[in-house]
Amino acid sequence: MGADEEIYERIKLILSKAFKIDRGLIREDANLESDLGLDSIDLMDAVCFAEKEFKINILKQGAVNVEFPVTVRDLVVLVSQKAKETARR
Repeated sequence: MGADEEIYERIKLILSKAFKIDRGLIREDANLESDLGLDSIDLMDAVCFAEKEFKINILKQGAVNVEFPVTVRDLVVLVSQKAKETARR
């Protein structure tokens, strides 16, 4: 299992537990809003849960222009990039 696959599995677990979503619905191409029913507050929470789970910082204090993930895959890629940046420090 590659790093992104492990991140994907952990993201699926986060989303299913935090938002009571059936794991079978959480596909990589699933749109977080239209397919999984998350609203803007839920998206913020999902990012915060991912930060805590992976011990990374995605949201910077005072950040005005944050691009939120649209699909599950977008969230996986975002977490993967931030984890790599964190590991380099």
